[in-house]
Amino acid sequence: MTATTEMEKSNRETASLFSRVTFTWVRPFLKRAHEKTRLEHEDLVPLPENLSCVTNAERFEFELRDCLEKEEREEGTTSSLGATRGEEEKEEEGAGKSRKKKKKKFLPTITKPIWSCFGNMILTGAMFKLANDAMQFLPPVILSGYLKYVAGGEDNFLRQTFTTEQIGDTELGILYCALMLCVQVGRTLCEQQYFYHMQASGIVIKGALGTAVYRKTIRLNASGRSGSTTGEVLNHMQLDAQRVGDLMLFIHVVWSGLFQIIGYIALLYMYIGWSVFGGLFLLIALIPLQKFFYTLTYKLRSVQTKFTDKRVKLENEGLSGVKILKLNAWEDSLEDEVKASRKEEIIYATKTANVAAANTSIMMAGPVIVSVIVFMLYSGVMKGEMRPDIIFPALTLFSLIRFPILFYPRCLALSADAIVSLDRLQKYFLLSESKPTTTTIKLEELNEEDNGEDVKTKEMYKKKGDVVAKIKKGASFRWSRNNSNKDAEKKDDASPQGVDGVTAGAGFTLNKCDFEIKRGELVCVVGAVGSGKTAIVSALLGDMVPESSGDEKQDSDEVISIDGTVAYCSQSAWVQSASVKENILFGKLHSERKYHDALDAACMLTDLKLLPDADQTQIGEKGITLSGGQKQRCAIARAVYADADFVIMDDPLSALDAHVAKDVFNKCVRGVFREKAVLLVTHQLHFVERADKILVMKDGEVVERGSYKELIENAEYFRQMMESYRGTQEKETAKAEEQDAWAFALSETDRNQMKRVVSEQKLSTKTAQKEEHREQGAVKKNVYATYFLALGGTLPCMFLMFITIIERMISVFTPMWLAFWTEYKYGLNDAEYMSTYAAIGVISALLSWWRTFAWLVASLRAATTLHLKLFHSVLNTRQAFFDTTPLGRIIQRFAKDTNVLDNLLGQSVSSLTSFGLWLLGTMIAMVTIIPILGPFLVPVFACYFYVQYFFRPGYREAKRLDGTSGSPIFEHFGETISGISTIRAFGHQARFIHENEKRIAYNQRADYTQKCACDRWLPVRLEVIGISISIIVAGLGVYQRKTTSSGLIGVTLSYAIDITGVLSWLIRLFSELESQMVSVERVEEYAQLPSEEDTANDSMDSENDGKQIVAIGKVEPDPSWPQSGGIVFQDVEMRYRKELPLVLSGVSFEIDAGSSVGICGRTGSGKSSLIVALWRLVEPSRGKILIDGVDISSMPLKSLRSRVTCIPQDPILFSGTVRDNLDPFLTHNDEDLWFALEHVQLKKFVSTHEDGLGLMTPVKEYGSNFSAGQRQMLCLARALLRETKIVCLDEATASVDNESDLMMQKVISQEFKDKTVMTIAHRINTIIESNRVLCMASGKVLSYDTPSKLLEDSSSIFAQLVLETGEASAKNLKQRANELEKQRR
Repeated sequence: MTATTEMEKSNRETASLFSRVTFTWVRPFLKRAHEKTRLEHEDLVPLPENLSCVTNAERFEFELRDCLEKEEREEGTTSSLGATRGEEEKEEEGAGKSRKKKKKKFLPTITKPIWSCFGNMILTGAMFKLANDAMQFLPPVILSGYLKYVAGGEDNFLRQTFTTEQIGDTELGILYCALMLCVQVGRTLCEQQYFYHMQASGIVIKGALGTAVYRKTIRLNASGRSGSTTGEVLNHMQLDAQRVGDLMLFIHVVWSGLFQIIGYIALLYMYIGWSVFGGLFLLIALIPLQKFFYTLTYKLRSVQTKFTDKRVKLENEGLSGVKILKLNAWEDSLEDEVKASRKEEIIYATKTANVAAANTSIMMAGPVIVSVIVFMLYSGVMKGEMRPDIIFPALTLFSLIRFPILFYPRCLALSADAIVSLDRLQKYFLLSESKPTTTTIKLEELNEEDNGEDVKTKEMYKKKGDVVAKIKKGASFRWSRNNSNKDAEKKDDASPQGVDGVTAGAGFTLNKCDFEIKRGELVCVVGAVGSGKTAIVSALLGDMVPESSGDEKQDSDEVISIDGTVAYCSQSAWVQSASVKENILFGKLHSERKYHDALDAACMLTDLKLLPDADQTQIGEKGITLSGGQKQRCAIARAVYADADFVIMDDPLSALDAHVAKDVFNKCVRGVFREKAVLLVTHQLHFVERADKILVMKDGEVVERGSYKELIENAEYFRQMMESYRGTQEKETAKAEEQDAWAFALSETDRNQMKRVVSEQKLSTKTAQKEEHREQGAVKKNVYATYFLALGGTLPCMFLMFITIIERMISVFTPMWLAFWTEYKYGLNDAEYMSTYAAIGVISALLSWWRTFAWLVASLRAATTLHLKLFHSVLNTRQAFFDTTPLGRIIQRFAKDTNVLDNLLGQSVSSLTSFGLWLLGTMIAMVTIIPILGPFLVPVFACYFYVQYFFRPGYREAKRLDGTSGSPIFEHFGETISGISTIRAFGHQARFIHENEKRIAYNQRADYTQKCACDRWLPVRLEVIGISISIIVAGLGVYQRKTTSSGLIGVTLSYAIDITGVLSWLIRLFSELESQMVSVERVEEYAQLPSEEDTANDSMDSENDGKQIVAIGKVEPDPSWPQSGGIVFQDVEMRYRKELPLVLSGVSFEIDAGSSVGICGRTGSGKSSLIVALWRLVEPSRGKILIDGVDISSMPLKSLRSRVTCIPQDPILFSGTVRDNLDPFLTHNDEDLWFALEHVQLKKFVSTHEDGLGLMTPVKEYGSNFSAGQRQMLCLARALLRETKIVCLDEATASVDNESDLMMQKVISQEFKDKTVMTIAHRINTIIESNRVLCMASGKVLSYDTPSKLLEDSSSIFAQLVLETGEASAKNLKQRANELEKQRR
């Protein structure tokens, strides 16, 4: 039978009524799990269409927006689901005061859309719950009649119904057994249908909230994004949505528990009269206590959640920027911060656990104390007879009443968690959104091929000279309308994040920025760092809020108009974790001609030849497998392929080599984009004279505008910029006539060559991301051993087992004591029996609290041990791990799996141990009372073990697939957050939303298989087995009614009835424990990652000069090393992974101590790989690197990295303060820090920052409240403070203007004059003053000499790069190189 046929049989929607009722439709899936050792996602049970988030997303989104808009209207505010949130600043304070007076609603507003969309499913579950509860009232009544029957009484209700002539005594007993069977089976089926519908509603609600968070995220503007960190948003999607979904299983306990309690008390009244009201008063007295525990749990959980968010944010941020941590040897510093945050988190988690344990023990003691009071009143005051037919039905009722009381605390705790989560989600949904300024492309439009006639028709309406984009005159923009509100300023995240991570302070204002751009025009935007160039892009893309003038409120669409589609290249290139080809197509259908043209315009042919899989090369997360220039040109090719009307380019040419930038400018900006409207932000001023218009920015304003000729003649500020850029040489020769676009078109010869390159390469495993590892079969014993050791080892576990055994023994003995009481076995009076019974109850409650709290504390300690071990291991493993493993997959270990360890696993272990020991003690007691029962239990338990054997493989695989199918959701979400402005600019929101829904639905299927299929199939079978034990005991009671006392038969039958639920619960607990152990398995998998030190020689070739490499011990270098800073590369070869080609091939050169070396070469030539090798982020496969004569491979990594300094290509800052980022180890005083900031021209910005905190000025996540240039300046300031002998700068000034670059080069030459400096730069003026220049190509050294000597050879790469800066600039550079050469002589 095929897999498809098997899965069709596992489809509930096509199953028969009987199959639905008994969950027989699940069997084919479980059978398949036995046939295959490893299940794939296609093997899972199909997800019903009405549960898929793809089906429900739109409806829930509509209800949610409608509800929140009404809520905001009631509060008198403008909807933040539009462009802005809040009233005018003048009204804000008054509105805030009125809102403070308004009483907070008990349930958050977003509860309403959840009910509107999924209320029917919840109500269906409620009906089955009602039927189940009604049936639960019948077993005690039947038990009472049955015990009267076995005692020989004629007043049982069946004998009163049927005469002896109609039914004999034996047949009457059989009828009682049959009645028990029918009632209990019916109750079981109703209960499982209830569980099915509530679990299904939990899955669908979790999916709906997840998609809503994603949709909201994709609509947030810069101000809105600043309101939540990435860690918090991940928690919204993962933990908050999960908690609301988990509540569904227990939500009906709120009313059902009360219904059951009232019903049971009514039945008790029938048996023991008014004495039951004594117990009722005690139960009522417990209600205020419940409220106290609920309030306390809510407060503690709220505080704990804040520390959880902080920890996840630190981990997410640290792992996102793990390269900078390694370069600076800051792993220990971050680890200490995480430990401190985790310590605070565990303090509140322990307090919460203590409250939960106390609450549980009191609730457990409640039924026992109630029964003590009731029996005392019944026996002592009412003088009632303690008969088995009264005591044991009453005892059964007290046992049943325990469940709603016991589950009430859990229900309330879950309710507290869910309300906290709903509050957090509601606050997130109310964050301000971007007003769309670009055209949103529908999903179906992406899949439509361009028809030739359609293109011609469209072009008829697109004439050169038509206005494509316009910002209205007088428009001003801020990051948020209400950012002057004092309350807002106090928030941690007051500074908003702009386009793809580029931001300014919250108080930054963009003024006088009106302009228009026509089709066929190139408009360049120039200015110094922080002048507002990127802010103009943010305003165009709707990230900034139009500032109101007077009483008039303005939306983005009122002051910004864009006619047509948009393509966007961000300052920091955003690429997806996919192939090069998929990144360029960006969701559009493949057109070979357009695709080849895009590759050519971005100058990517050479790169495709070098990449291991050509255009099928898999780009790792954040483009890790490509160089900075390759990523940027991939983004440019994407913009070309999009064929949009308006192209926005935010300084993408800075990441490119000079000659590549020139080719891209010619082929792309002034080639294929000739008929487009192009807005180019640039620091490379030699391109601006070819622009149609130039906008000059200064302090957030367009201070000068016009053509190049007009500005050179009339604009003082622009003329100064150009003179500074070119030096004192005469201006460039008149610009050549612009060639037509077709002049740059791809020739047929080049097109054929392109076709060969992209078609000959096949997708291989060289660059493919590793699939997430998933274990097969049962969870290995070593995983349990790992958790056992994490709990503390032998002695703590023995102590936990001891108190659990004592507690369970007392629990089993409690009903036995009642049986002895009914028979007055020991000749005691009622008061003595009663006092003993009360003492047993109190001791049991105390032991219950002790056991519960001890297990929870032990599990929290185990979770912390495993978590810190995990973080240490991941942080200290090789960089290659991060290159091939998506961040979302790693973060899941720190979020979802850690949450399982913190909150679920300990409870499961405690409950499994407790119930397992209770079952063992109960079985022993039953066989002791009725010895003949023993043989009957053998086949029953044989069936029991077979069912669990048949069940576990399928459940286990479903759980594992649930874990692995969750990672892609968060990988995609992380990509979306980092590229949100690019996605919106291209108008691809619908495509990304659809992809998110597909991934969530993919995960929902695994969740559904686990919770709605496997978890429902099992209890039906196990409870029938448990019921069979009750029927066997009842049958034996009929058989032995004349030889065994009714009291002992009653206690045995009470045990059997309790066993019915416990058997199912025990296997569920075991399966749940096994599935939760998968989290330990996943955590331990990464906790065992080899460290960098352990794998130091793994990348070495097996043969080196014919000799096997032998690992050597690491020797700590002399404390004063390196004394001078001389560097020698000796025949160095390096590849990023063993299966990839060499990126450095036989590199040999020497750098004198204290000298400066510039490194140049084409993008992908291996420049940055030199730094990777020098810092041993990747170990060379051959050769050696010496610093001051010491082989750097012979020393510990942290000793090496702490004594050399690197400013990487991507400047990364971490959340905290300016001081934290400059001096994380607190080794410098304030004067040193201000000195460094002054030298990089950031002292004014920091000292006058709107927060007024100086060095304590907050740095947001990823440094998002600083521009790219400012981030690079801060990284330079950090390097100034490290005072190491060796400094490497990898494109450290790429994102700053020429004037700032000159200033920074002056700082570098002065402050680093006695240091060895390696500078990688695309700007030739950055390295022209270096002592020597190293030219790289294809991972090899082409030339290495002084700049003046390299310039003497006109055919050298360096000479060509200088020439491509322009005639005047080249002349100036050559003169400067010659002057410096003379000075050195």
